[in-house]
Amino acid sequence: MDPNLTNNVTSTNKDVTGYFDGTLSVVTNSEQTINQQNGLIEQTVLLSNTGTNDVPAARLVVTGLTNQLFNAVGTNGGSPFVYLSAPLATNSSVTLVLQYNPRKSFPFTNGQLHAFPVLMPNWSPAHVVATSSNVNFSRIVKLTNGLNTGRMLIEFQSTLGQSYTVVYSDDDSFSNAMIAPPAVIAPANRVQWIDYGPPATASAPANSPMRFYRVYQNP
Repeated sequence: MDPNLTNNVTSTNKDVTGYFDGTLSVVTNSEQTINQQNGLIEQTVLLSNTGTNDVPAARLVVTGLTNQLFNAVGTNGGSPFVYLSAPLATNSSVTLVLQYNPRKSFPFTNGQLHAFPVLMPNWSPAHVVATSSNVNFSRIVKLTNGLNTGRMLIEFQSTLGQSYTVVYSDDDSFSNAMIAPPAVIAPANRVQWIDYGPPATASAPANSPMRFYRVYQNP
């Protein structure tokens, strides 16, 4: 029994401060296209810094989806999001690839795209990952076919349903290694993973003088 029915609700006000300076805009700049290599629908969007300040990174939230955002790394209020894990200078733009599943076109408008300046996410591999034995590749190749031209494909043997982490670096010592999100869930006994650039990696492979990869099986 609750003897006091007048104290069941309380409230307080908090000032939310410390917003990052910067104004970002984002629009679609391609049609939805089926990528025959990975079986996903892909669509590129153009993220622009239209403000007067550089931003350290950006979060792109996609609302109102009827299809799964396959390369999402998390959700905001139930809406999936991806990161641009690289600085974006004022008056500059970058193209991000959004991947959808299942493989069926659907209505989409620019009003579903919402970009915010954020701190750079920490994609540094955990120490245990950085020192574990990595998975052996069966091949690595730069693709030259249509939609995937200029992208890097790595292929490795896998266990069905097992989770894997892809790590990349621009030097072979992996001194500045970064995780390429999200984790890869093996759909079969062999995985083909494609580095298409942002949001999976900080930049497109073609814009990096060298790129090295490692893949680790997650616990």
